[in-house]
Amino acid sequence: MGFMGTKDTIGVLFLERVSVFKGALKSDSIEAQDLTLFERLRREQADGRPLKHAGTAVDKGVSGYKIDIFDRRGLGEWLEPDKMGLWDEVWITKLDRSVRRARWFLMFNWMLKDNGKKLVILNDPGFSFETAEDEVMAHMKAVSPQKEVEAITERVTDSHARRHRTAAWQSAATPYGYESVFRMIDTPNGPKKRKTLVLHKHTYDRLHDIRNWIVHDDLSLTDVMNKLNDMGELTAADWVRVREGRKPGERLHQEEGVEPQPAEWSLSTVVRMLKSRRLLGVKMTGTGKGVNKLGTPTLNDDGTEYRPFPAVFTDEEFDELQSVLKEKEGTPHSSEHTRDRIRGTAFCARCGYAMNRQISTKPNHQYVYIRCRKRKGKPACPGVGMPSDNVERFLSAEFLNEEGEHRDRRRIWDSGEDHSTRIKELETAIGNLTERLALVPVGPALDSVTASMKRHSDELEALKAKGSRKAGWIYIEEGKTFGEMWPDMDWEERRRLLIKRGVKFFISEDDWWLEVPTYWPGEEPDDEEEVVGEVQQRVA
Repeated sequence: MGFMGTKDTIGVLFLERVSVFKGALKSDSIEAQDLTLFERLRREQADGRPLKHAGTAVDKGVSGYKIDIFDRRGLGEWLEPDKMGLWDEVWITKLDRSVRRARWFLMFNWMLKDNGKKLVILNDPGFSFETAEDEVMAHMKAVSPQKEVEAITERVTDSHARRHRTAAWQSAATPYGYESVFRMIDTPNGPKKRKTLVLHKHTYDRLHDIRNWIVHDDLSLTDVMNKLNDMGELTAADWVRVREGRKPGERLHQEEGVEPQPAEWSLSTVVRMLKSRRLLGVKMTGTGKGVNKLGTPTLNDDGTEYRPFPAVFTDEEFDELQSVLKEKEGTPHSSEHTRDRIRGTAFCARCGYAMNRQISTKPNHQYVYIRCRKRKGKPACPGVGMPSDNVERFLSAEFLNEEGEHRDRRRIWDSGEDHSTRIKELETAIGNLTERLALVPVGPALDSVTASMKRHSDELEALKAKGSRKAGWIYIEEGKTFGEMWPDMDWEERRRLLIKRGVKFFISEDDWWLEVPTYWPGEEPDDEEEVVGEVQQRVA
């Protein structure tokens, strides 16, 4: 057990700490602090002071800026009631060995003062915490280590951001649509030859094919996945292998005698690829795993996205694609592989869920029914079903009776007049800068952040004050009527047309009916005629 201070002797507790900052703050080592403290102790003992070493509180790898002094393990045990009586003074080599936040430094000294103890700083022999004036002076002294850490943190953060804000591509994995090449690029240290990304013609063209399949041909996400696999289209990972001189699917340590198998596209791979803002040329950080599977965009000083690479899609093409993806993610099933001719159009009138085709085979005959199906947590509704031929016949007759004279409409993406993309960018930039405010010390860096925020806010206010028309889907009448088109269409084309129109065919135990919405899916009822008229004129 340590030394118990008495009225004739003074127990001294050494407080030693090494910062967690690596390479930024040059902290004294624990051994150097220990040597300095013991040399001072022996010198004062030789001068006649009744001092005795009570113990040493050591905190290795502990930040004096991030970790509250009262939460530190090494010091904490000496603040427990059973050890508080073992010492009278706390000795440190320098103020910043205790803590690097002014508030915590004051709280620590107030605790010492309340318990009849004091702090001794070896390189500041005049330090005192007795009077109100001493407290003010202590606060001023403690501010300096805090500002030093904040300045270094900002400098290191800015340096890292500047190094990352280049067109250099450091990963071995190349995003689909791109290939990596060595070129001269601008860096914080001048032009350097670095690996960067350029568009890869084959995969660039394929991405535009995929977008057309989804947006214009109305293929499901599973259809797209299956089509890519059926075509033998290489995944991004296999393109990397081919560029490295390996076969598709060949691992770095491929087992001898085992032929490598090309990687197959999965639904998650397709969706993640199409949602990534890399397709806009944005430099992303992060592995793309965990909570944020798409990574985090690198930002400019003004909070906007940093885009050093050529874009696969324009902002308008990307926004349109995201809108369609959002619609399709809930229904990714493949018509080509299920061959369900009315999938997505027939619904159970009791539970509201989509119905499925069921086939039963008997000698010399096959029966095809549309029935309510069992789902997780819900049994199939009994008695709800209809022969598939009847569904097709009734649905066709009723749809043509209600909509046969109406014309088909082409769905196009209208970017509107509200500058929505720029408004979104400004709001994101302001949010990013707001988060940085707490980390930026007072000075030029803070002035730059606040100036950027004001500039963004002024522009945002001006854009919102202008007349607006929300971006979204617009349906333009064209071509033949539904009645004219229907006889020449196969059932897959009819199914897609019914879904595009929002038609639902409900079946109960003893009845059926058709619901055709007044407005097309995604169509805004407010001033719709005016909007459609404007767009029709623009398209014409």
